[in-house]
Amino acid sequence: MSDNPEVITGVDSRTKRRGTLTITIGLPGSGKSTWGNEMLRDFPDRVRIVNRDDIRAANGTRFEDGDEQYVAQVRDFMVDRLLILGYDVICSDTNLSPKVRRRLAQIAKTRKAEVIETSFLNVSLETCLERNDARWAAGDRKVPNSAIQRMYEDFVQPSLNI
Repeated sequence: MSDNPEVITGVDSRTKRRGTLTITIGLPGSGKSTWGNEMLRDFPDRVRIVNRDDIRAANGTRFEDGDEQYVAQVRDFMVDRLLILGYDVICSDTNLSPKVRRRLAQIAKTRKAEVIETSFLNVSLETCLERNDARWAAGDRKVPNSAIQRMYEDFVQPSLNI
């Protein structure tokens, strides 16, 4: 435990404000990152984006490499530190798993930060697959369509049947 009050309270003396944590929820291709980047563009002094894909890219690793525990630890550290500094943090991952959302909310709670869940689940599976294919055609990274289909079946489709 640190003796630094900024670490304990989660409020940086330079900012005098508590940050927020926005957790996006949606399939790949649903617009989460695009929305987050628009927020960053509109509020560059206040918003910071944390995204597992960006962490992987910065570390030269891929999902298939089996480094996901490390990537999650880096994500958690980044969210925590940015909240301490008073930023409004957007975690623009899929965040489909309730377990992941609970973990992120726990970090925010320790920093007394408001948690906002922003859903992109209204975007159809077909639209997400089309956008994913378009990214690939444009030379960007692509999530396998089978993985998007599996995420839909595991997390989105069951919630539609409630």
